Formats: sequence, structure tokens, C-alpha cells
Amino acid sequence: IVVFAPDGGMSRQFDQMLWTFTPLAFVPHVAATSPLAAETPVVIGSRFEGLPHDDVLINLGNDLPAGFERFRLVLEIVGPSDDERQAARDRYRRYKQQGHALDAHDLAQRSGE
Repeated sequence: IVVFAPDGGMSRQFDQMLWTFTPLAFVPHVAATSPLAAETPVVIGSRFEGLPHDDVLINLGNDLPAGFERFRLVLEIVGPSDDERQAARDRYRRYKQQGHALDAHDLAQRSGE
């Protein structure tokens, strides 16, 4: 899995979340620049150059990442703010215009939020 976090602050925050998710549920992960990236299941990066995996991409950015086509599956995370939702709508339209099959899942609705 590649987690695309376009800025350093977001990368550090996601890294910290993986370390503190639950005490007994460690998710092996490294930065894309790590020498261990090729053998680690989750890689966090801010650029697509040199990424070792091309199976699943989790996009944490507001833009459609250039080069996303190389991944078998792209997951978009949509935040609760109006700006985040608008950016997600724009990405959705662009994916659709390019002919990609899309499935939307509203996890907030499932959890009763």
C-alpha cells in the first residue's frame, strides 16, 4: 500500500497515527525514502518517483495525483470540511471523465455520525 501524503506535515501525522492506532496492532510502515521501502507493506510518500509498490494507493491529498493510473486500486479519503468535500467532488468528476469505475462508501453514514 502506498499512502500519498503531499506534504511533510501530513506524512508525519499519518506515520504517528499508525504508531498509535492501538497498542497491540502495529502496522509495518516506512517513508518512501527508506532503504526498507521495497520490503515494507505500507509506504508513506509525497512523490510518486521511486515508489516500490503499485497495488493500492491511498490519496490523502486534495488533488488528483499524477501517475495514479499505475495503481490497481485508488482509495480517496474525504474529510468533513466543505473545502475537502469540494476537492473530493472535483477528483470524482475527473476520475469519471477519464472512464474509471468508481464506488463511493460513506463511512460516516455507516457509523451513525
